[in-house]
Amino acid sequence: MSNKPLSKKGPLIQIIESGLEIWVRTQCQSIGKIKIEINASALELLTGRFSGAKIKANDVIFKGLPFYEVSLTSNSLHLQIDLSNKKQKVSLKDIFEVQGRISLESQSLNKIIFSKQWSWIGDWLAKNLLEVTKLEALSIKGNSIEAKSTGKDPVINSNNVEFLEVEANSGTLIFKNKSKDISKLLPMDPSIFIDSATLEDEKLHLTGYSKIKP
Repeated sequence: MSNKPLSKKGPLIQIIESGLEIWVRTQCQSIGKIKIEINASALELLTGRFSGAKIKANDVIFKGLPFYEVSLTSNSLHLQIDLSNKKQKVSLKDIFEVQGRISLESQSLNKIIFSKQWSWIGDWLAKNLLEVTKLEALSIKGNSIEAKSTGKDPVINSNNVEFLEVEANSGTLIFKNKSKDISKLLPMDPSIFIDSATLEDEKLHLTGYSKIKP
């Protein structure tokens, strides 16, 4: 039996891609546009094991983190396909790895630092990089992040502005405040590895990989 990728998408491939989209949407609080592509051979369709998938989406909120744009490629996937199940025709069986790029705007960064779940990041930046009590706002300006904050005395420190640089280091992000000669590594989930961080087009672009448990 041929193991070459199918040149045209048959109905089963379309069902699997739609099923994966449903699964992805259930993992996120919200998603705007999303596109999923699977290139599968006839043998892979029979076994339920696929060499991988590509996902592109925008306006994604995942675990409370808002992303402007997401572009991911997975490694091999083991899918269970049940065409008789009207609600969930496709489910994932094993842990898999995704790699790719996510992008965040200034608005995304501010939503993160003011969210209940992730406000510790804003507190961490204020304490460790700015040496102040409270972070007020973040804004991407060129190749740096403008951080506005207030100190212990909000009257005296009402217009405190610092500029932070960010890059990838040891699988996480390192923030640098050159005016204070401070560099700190952001605590990171061990299942996530960041290998690149750039500030371009008024956005923070991160590339890396992560393990996903279904």
